Amino acid sequence: MFGVYEIFHTNARLYPHKTALVKGEARLSYQTLDRQVAALANALYDLGCREGDRVGFMFRNGPEFVVTFYAVQKLGAVGIPFGFLLQGDELLDDLRRTGCQYFLFDQTYTKLVRESVKQLSQPPVLVYNGAPAPEIWSFAQMLERGKADWQYAVSRAPEALALMLFTSGSTGRSKCVMHTQQNLLMFVTLPMMSDNTFVREDVMLYYAPLFHLAGVTYLLYMLSVGGTMVVVERFDAANILGLLEKERVTQFFLIPPTLVNRLEDVPECRQKDLSSVRYVIASGGGNTPELGRKIYALFPRAVLCNTYGHSERAANTILFLSREKFAENPELLTSVGKATQFSEFRLVDGTGRDSSCGEAYARSPGMLAGYWETEPPFVDGWFPTGDILRRDEEGYYFFLDRKKDMIKTGGENVYAAEVENVIRLIPAVSACAVVGMPDEVYGSAVTAVVVLRPGASLTEEEVVCHCRRRLASYKKPRRVYFVESLPVSAVGKVQKALLRQRLLER
Repeated sequence: MFGVYEIFHTNARLYPHKTALVKGEARLSYQTLDRQVAALANALYDLGCREGDRVGFMFRNGPEFVVTFYAVQKLGAVGIPFGFLLQGDELLDDLRRTGCQYFLFDQTYTKLVRESVKQLSQPPVLVYNGAPAPEIWSFAQMLERGKADWQYAVSRAPEALALMLFTSGSTGRSKCVMHTQQNLLMFVTLPMMSDNTFVREDVMLYYAPLFHLAGVTYLLYMLSVGGTMVVVERFDAANILGLLEKERVTQFFLIPPTLVNRLEDVPECRQKDLSSVRYVIASGGGNTPELGRKIYALFPRAVLCNTYGHSERAANTILFLSREKFAENPELLTSVGKATQFSEFRLVDGTGRDSSCGEAYARSPGMLAGYWETEPPFVDGWFPTGDILRRDEEGYYFFLDRKKDMIKTGGENVYAAEVENVIRLIPAVSACAVVGMPDEVYGSAVTAVVVLRPGASLTEEEVVCHCRRRLASYKKPRRVYFVESLPVSAVGKVQKALLRQRLLER
């Protein structure tokens, strides 16, 4: 089967000297990257890695991640990106349940990995990007011993497993999503049918971890169309602004959208030439008209985008919001857009009937094959997302809340996201989260946790009054806490379970 590796390899043949990947001072052309992919694949093959074998890898954003990802695809093996924020017990659990035969990792995690594999009855072959060490192959050794022009023909079936991704684990222990060869091809097909979303001249700057679905997906997008991927390991506002100008970036993320405030806080922000940016993808929740105005002011030629999806890849929506549309209807920015070409949605209310507001059930030809060693998640062929969405008459979807995060207070349902969006309208607010906390009178009290912008001041009464003017009385916060930061995951999502725990302890 012609797969995502072959698409990348074709680009290396057609555009050998074009820059494919940038990380710091390292600039890898398609030809160089392809030769490293071939060498690593050949070295893994010599160690016994074959089609269908499970290969785990734990790298921060950089060439090692990209080379390993494509080497695994070249072999027809199954790639399993591991989160680099895992602690000892978490890593051991993920290694044990996935049964990786090979594990490649950054030398930073050597002690963590050694301690974990000691406890496995069948430890994987280890490879790390450090100096040669006992019982561990070095990444450099693998590239040196492998043939850079190695050819390998493997007949992959469309239904063959290609990629396993861990979910964020927001509801407890993370699940491991299985994607097939056909799924990956569907990943790269979608943008090619979406109004020139990605083209060969594009340069994307990406700072979120590549090990999540978004990272893998956008990596595939860019290297499948022959574009350039610029990666960094974290969001440093001054560094980001410098790279946007230096690399003439055309595609940029603001996940979450409130990060535009951090860009604005850089003194030389307005002196940067950001005219190359044509798309700003402002996703992850919390979009407001005010944030939209800031983004459009900062990026003079950009179009704002918003998206919605999951690691399961069943539900996909996208919003392209031009300046003209935004001027006509700023509130449209709070939408996650319309269903993409390959996605179908049903909104199911509390009685199990189709509705314009309810839990989203979705399906697409590129959705997960199932969960690893877990019961299939489907209901009559549909994937229940656990998210509450609303659809308007024009077909735009609006994310309301996670089903589990809906607050039942005094007999009324309150969507935390709705209250959060209102609180974010306060200029002094940098970030906020709303959760339900135990209450003797209401059962659960709407509780706001607020982070202020540097130098700003705000009182609990001011927050409550602001909400009372814009929301039904039962939706206003009963309590407001001010904190220096919110607990967030690697992709910037607020960890509400941990936040509730901290509030209970407080």
